[in-house]
Amino acid sequence: GVATLRQLGFVLPPETPDPVRLSTLPGLQAHYDVASQSVNLLAPLALLTLPETVLGAPGIGKTAFVLNIAVNVATPRRVRTADADDPLGAGDVEQAGWGVGFFSLEMPREQLASRLLAVESRVDASRIRSGSIRGEDWNKLTDAAARIGRLPLWLDDTPALGLLYLRAKIRRLKAEIHLPPGDGPEAQDLGLVVVDYLQLLQGRK
Repeated sequence: GVATLRQLGFVLPPETPDPVRLSTLPGLQAHYDVASQSVNLLAPLALLTLPETVLGAPGIGKTAFVLNIAVNVATPRRVRTADADDPLGAGDVEQAGWGVGFFSLEMPREQLASRLLAVESRVDASRIRSGSIRGEDWNKLTDAAARIGRLPLWLDDTPALGLLYLRAKIRRLKAEIHLPPGDGPEAQDLGLVVVDYLQLLQGRK
C-alpha cells in the first residue's frame, strides 16, 4: 500500500529545517540543471522514460536517480513575492513542495526508503543494510531522515499493479492531498508520479 516516509518509521526530531530551493525555471524543478534545461524534464503533462540505453544497464542507479528527483520536487522552496497588500512588503516566502507518488513494482517500499536515506545522507547503503554504521554517520542519517520524513512523498510497492488500479490510486492520492491540513505532509498538489518500472505494469485484461 501507499505510505509516506514518516509512516515507514522516519519520525525523528524536527530541529533540522527543511532545505529550500531557489529557482526561476518554469514547471516542476528536478534541480538537475542539465536535465531541466536540455530535455524540459518535468514539463506539465510530460511523460518521461529513462531507458537503459541512456542510463546504462540494470544496477547502474536509475532508481536512485529518480528517487533523488522525487525528493527535489517534493522539497519546499523559497519564492520571491512582491504582494502590494503584504504589510511586510516584498520578500522570500517558503512554498510547499509538490506531492510525489512513487510506485515501485519490483522493490519493497522499506528497501526504497532505505535507499533514499542512503542517497540523501550520503552514507554508504551497504553500511546501512549491514548495521555497520560509523559514529560520524549518525548525524548525517538523522538530518536526512528528518528532512525526507516531512516531505509529501508517498511510496507504494503493490506488486503486479494494473493500469486501472494505478489510475485509481493516483486519483485517491490527489484527493488526499486536497483534504484540509492535518498531520500529513503539506503539498501544493500532486505534481509527479513515478513508476519503477513501466515494463512491470499490467495492462487491461
